[in-house]
Amino acid sequence: MTKRLHTRWLALALGLGLGAVPFLGSADASPGPRSTANRAHATSSASHRRPAHRASGSRSALARATHSRSRDPEIPEDDLSLTREHVLATSASQSIGQAARGRLLNGITIQETEVVDVLANGTGTAFGTSELVAMLEHAAHDVAERHPGSVLALGDLSKRGGGRLGSHRSHRSGRDADVGFYFRDEQGNPYPARFFVRFDGRGHGVTGWSHANVVFDVERNWTLLESMIRYDGATLQYVFVTPALQALLIEEAQRRGVDEDTIERATSLMSHYAGGHDNHFHVRIHCPSNDAQCIDNEPARRRRGGRGRSHASHRGHAHTAHRAHARPARH
Repeated sequence: MTKRLHTRWLALALGLGLGAVPFLGSADASPGPRSTANRAHATSSASHRRPAHRASGSRSALARATHSRSRDPEIPEDDLSLTREHVLATSASQSIGQAARGRLLNGITIQETEVVDVLANGTGTAFGTSELVAMLEHAAHDVAERHPGSVLALGDLSKRGGGRLGSHRSHRSGRDADVGFYFRDEQGNPYPARFFVRFDGRGHGVTGWSHANVVFDVERNWTLLESMIRYDGATLQYVFVTPALQALLIEEAQRRGVDEDTIERATSLMSHYAGGHDNHFHVRIHCPSNDAQCIDNEPARRRRGGRGRSHASHRGHAHTAHRAHARPARH
């Protein structure tokens, strides 16, 4: 009898101990420094931790309350009387909450033109704030003016109204965009960058991701990055791209004799964890100054001399849908 009682107390103790150990799921690409916004993010991220048992009704109530904080804010009601031109001119869009837990009010879509190819056209995932949309369209025209015949390939931005978007961990508040690389063929001719292609550390297209042997066009990609950096109507927060391609871009800037301030700015923007971003840029802008409900999060940066946690290495941020055979080039 005493032995059975001892065994029951031991099992109970183990159960309570295990119940105190949370299940740590995959995390988002932020936060880094523990700012107020980051503490709020950390609190909401904790809602993804799954307790080992449910000991009481009060614990379940707490779990439900925590889960409610982890959800995106309520869907806002767009003002349907606003035209795209009006939103662009007056900055009537609003980014609400965090990029990884937010919404978008009065968002507008990227327009497909002779210099912009919207890969997500028709899927309802090309909505952004007026500042993000204007920056991308400006940069596409800037590259085409300096390098005639260039067409910028754009992937997902956000849904109308924002909120969860497919497998993305962010893209929820209209401030994120997946931007395809410019590339060229073996003869040096611009190749229609109308699908996302993976590139290795030398800037060569990875076999199976293109219908031709292509090369990372460092000249046009630097022009694109520099144009976004210099754009006055929005402020870049970061640019995710793998370290090997970052090095090629900085080398191109130095070759051109770009001023040190711009090179330092580009280096800082690309200093966040970027594993997996070898087939596109992921750009995010800071909260526009008049978006009162917008929350900036600062993603963690790479450790010097070491590996950091990747923003896209986990299953929650996959981009394999842009493989070339899934979206053939249009000539």
